Amino acid sequence: MKFIHKNHYRPEGVVGADNKPVVPAHPPRPWDGFLSVCKNPILICMALEMFLYTFSSTMFFQQLNRLIENEIGNDVNSKTQFIAGMYGRINIVSLFAQFFVTRLIMMLSNPIYGLLLLNLIQIAGTFLTMFNPSLTVVSWIMIVRYALNYSTGRALRELVYIPLDREAKYQGKGFVDTVVFRAGDGLSSIILIGGLGFYSYGTWIDYSIQVAMLIQFYVIIKTAGLYGQRLKPADAATVPVPAS
Repeated sequence: MKFIHKNHYRPEGVVGADNKPVVPAHPPRPWDGFLSVCKNPILICMALEMFLYTFSSTMFFQQLNRLIENEIGNDVNSKTQFIAGMYGRINIVSLFAQFFVTRLIMMLSNPIYGLLLLNLIQIAGTFLTMFNPSLTVVSWIMIVRYALNYSTGRALRELVYIPLDREAKYQGKGFVDTVVFRAGDGLSSIILIGGLGFYSYGTWIDYSIQVAMLIQFYVIIKTAGLYGQRLKPADAATVPVPAS
């Protein structure tokens, strides 16, 4: 008995009778990426996930800046040394995470659930900041979260796009990785400028992060479910046929 696998997703470069080039219906337009995202549930979820991740990261980084000012002061050299040391540790932790954490998560039946790990780390770090703010604790939370995002989070996000069509991969993904990414940074910056102007520093920043993380929990679980549904047709395409 042998197996015949149908080219369900039609990746480029694979020769096959059903693998025909897609002819664009019109020339590229600036809004094509937005339209591609709006009509694809997985892309909508990925846009929300990216937005919430950048939003929470920017808000939490502001908490780190406040602790740096309080504990290190205005010494430029000390600040530069501290930040450089942080990013050096991020690279080291990221390297080890690629060999261990990423490998283990990729072995799951649905690896997309691994994105929840970034949420759990952020929630734990935010709670610690609320009740016992410490530059050492906050910096290591950022080191671990950034390292896991570089080594594991990005790989998992790329995995989501594999079973999607060409339009989603090239137009929708581009929109998510550029416009949505910057939108999360931009909105969080506006909220910080307005909030600091009216309320100064406080737990409202931490509560904002926690709300974003709760929403992102749902978004990631929803994304993982949609990703699993996309994989089912590919599994069904592998059918046993009698050997001739």
